[in-house]
Amino acid sequence: MEFICTNCGHINDNETFICENCKTQIVEEDYLNILEYAKRAVSFGYNYRTEYERQVFKTGEVSIKYSLLDPNTWYEWLAMASISGLIGTYATDLVKYVAKQILDLFKDKAKKRKLTEEEQEAVNFLSDNSKLNQFTIYINNYYNGLPKIDKRVEEAIIEEEIAHVVSEHMQGNLTEYLKNFKLDDKSQNGELFLEIARMVGQKRQEKPNLETTRELFKDLKHDLIKKKRKK
Repeated sequence: MEFICTNCGHINDNETFICENCKTQIVEEDYLNILEYAKRAVSFGYNYRTEYERQVFKTGEVSIKYSLLDPNTWYEWLAMASISGLIGTYATDLVKYVAKQILDLFKDKAKKRKLTEEEQEAVNFLSDNSKLNQFTIYINNYYNGLPKIDKRVEEAIIEEEIAHVVSEHMQGNLTEYLKNFKLDDKSQNGELFLEIARMVGQKRQEKPNLETTRELFKDLKHDLIKKKRKK
């Protein structure tokens, strides 16, 4: 399994969760929990947001709803770096460092012009500093609850989060509800809505705490700070 070391930022490919570079033993459960949050942050905090902001800018409204593909692990690694940089001013530096590590994975294939379309799109994204800067800001905005976001975009993102919760976590409940559905039973409808809203809110709260984010890429942050000071 490929994973990024949450201590030094080295990209590994092994089943032991021991970093080949710094020998840190990564706690698999903790790592996967952070990766799961990063996945949500990329989906709702960046992918859907950029798409729906584009629509609002172009037409003044969100007129087309998409079911976007889950983000590739490469973008989840970038999100982990962005979250780690929440404390202090090194989020962008961390993201760009991780972007460089990912780009190194594509070097040989790029030289031989054997990149897939998805890999070429990733290379273009990872090589664009303006996109990396926006990505960093948007991931951190999502962590902080999407402050100052356009209400039309926010409502569309919430709809996507609701759809995700229903499809991933409430299929059984929804099936049972539809079997017993009564059009005039307003209390039943209200209970289902409240349950969905509760689960969406809970998912938003399931994020790494500040202490955890401080520990992510701890040694790497120190190295980047030292290099910056030397310059």
